Amino acid sequence: MSAMVDPYPPQADRQLICGHKGCKRKLKRTLDRAWRRGDPQWRQDRNKKARAWAARRNYWPVYRRDHPGYREREMARMRRRRAKASQNRNDDLASSSTEVGLFVAKQDFIGKGRGAEV
Repeated sequence: MSAMVDPYPPQADRQLICGHKGCKRKLKRTLDRAWRRGDPQWRQDRNKKARAWAARRNYWPVYRRDHPGYREREMARMRRRRAKASQNRNDDLASSSTEVGLFVAKQDFIGKGRGAEV
C-alpha cells in the first residue's frame, strides 16, 4: 500500500484505499473477516455446504484411497488427540477423587466426633 493516495475527486470523501491490487485485496480480506465475525451462523452453514458437496461427489473416500500418506498422518494426529483427551480426563478424575476422598474423610471425622456410629 502506498503512503500517499491521490483520491479520485468524485469519491474523495469516501475513498478508503488506492487502486493497487494489493490494497484492494487487503481491504476485501478485512471486510470479509468483519462480515464473518458479525454472522455467527456463517461457519455452520459453510461447513454444512462443504459436507454436502463432499458427500455428493464421494470426495473423502476417493481422496483417502488416492493419498495413503494423508491417512497415516491423520491416524497419528487422532491418536495424539485421543491420548491427550484421555490424559486430561484422568487428571480431572484424579483431582476430583482426591476432593471426594477429603470430603468423605471429613464426614467420617465429623461423624465420629459427635459420637455417631459409622
